[in-house]
Amino acid sequence: MELAWLKWDPNSDIILIPYLGLPLTWYGIFFATGFLIGFHIFVYMLQRFFIQFPEFHPGEVDFRAWKKRPIKELSSIKYNDLTTAESLLDTPTAEPSSLNSLLAFAKRVVPSETYERVKTRQALEESYPEIFIPIKQRASVFAEKVLLYVLVATIIGARLGHILFYEKPLDYLLHPLSILKTWEGGLASHGGILAAGIAIVILHRRIQKSMPELNIWTLLDYLAVPALFICAMIRFGNFFNQEILGAKSHQPWAIIFGHPRGGEANVPRHPAQLYEAFFYLTFFAALFTLWKRVGHRSLPGQICGLGITIGFLFRFFIEFVKTEQSLWFNGIGNFLNMGQWLSFPMIAIGLFFLFRRKNQSDLGRVA
Repeated sequence: MELAWLKWDPNSDIILIPYLGLPLTWYGIFFATGFLIGFHIFVYMLQRFFIQFPEFHPGEVDFRAWKKRPIKELSSIKYNDLTTAESLLDTPTAEPSSLNSLLAFAKRVVPSETYERVKTRQALEESYPEIFIPIKQRASVFAEKVLLYVLVATIIGARLGHILFYEKPLDYLLHPLSILKTWEGGLASHGGILAAGIAIVILHRRIQKSMPELNIWTLLDYLAVPALFICAMIRFGNFFNQEILGAKSHQPWAIIFGHPRGGEANVPRHPAQLYEAFFYLTFFAALFTLWKRVGHRSLPGQICGLGITIGFLFRFFIEFVKTEQSLWFNGIGNFLNMGQWLSFPMIAIGLFFLFRRKNQSDLGRVA
């Protein structure tokens, strides 16, 4: 008795973008959705991190706006039933003459207890949002900058990685503009992750002075969690695009792709894209839960290391039920494919993050 396998044949192009004539694809929708939701997850995590450091930095205070409001107004804010800003000021009626003295004032009104420090900052933010930049706004602005760096680097790195590892780079010398045709497929996750890592290092060097509490290892931790959600959305996009095909299979859950990219039609295959997508979603939920429970107490870099190690270990094994994507290995009959070979250095990086020793750069992190 022949099994009735599910046939999957959606149109990968939704519409043509007016005036540009370029297709809006399901892959593009899932890619954009992943980054949009990942962005908000990252903002939430940053808020939880920045609230550990309630002190104001120079970039978080608008001194020009402060000059328009007298200090007597500020001294009327009550932080709890017993304490007011006025009682904590040396000269409550004096007006700060410089940004430094304003910052000094902000520090004087911050109590020593962590809970009261946080409540004090929130009171200042709520009463004087034009003067004291809220932590939520600080997190959003920084996340937008990170998103720009990571998004551009991911697309460039993933595209170049695909060309180098999965196609014949010399072919692009004859048609260099084809490199830009990302809508035709051809993005390698290994290249995208490496390029994103380089971009994060560059960005961190630029923000070290304005955000001394945020070391590079912590930043990588906070990016690793939403990255798993983004990976899941990308694999859903691959499924709609009928690409990154699974190997031939006669399992009851195998799927027949009507117009697969780079494979035979009407052949039942493992839905490898869905295997990966559901794994990344599950792993994202587990890592996010782990971060909420022990993230602030763990050694910076370990959450990222765990994400990279387990993620690419899974990637190594899932390749056994996927077709070879690389032209370099096609027809050679190697036991391991390109995706598996590229996973080895990523696993090594993840293990280094997991088991590295604590150093001076980790001391700025609040436990």
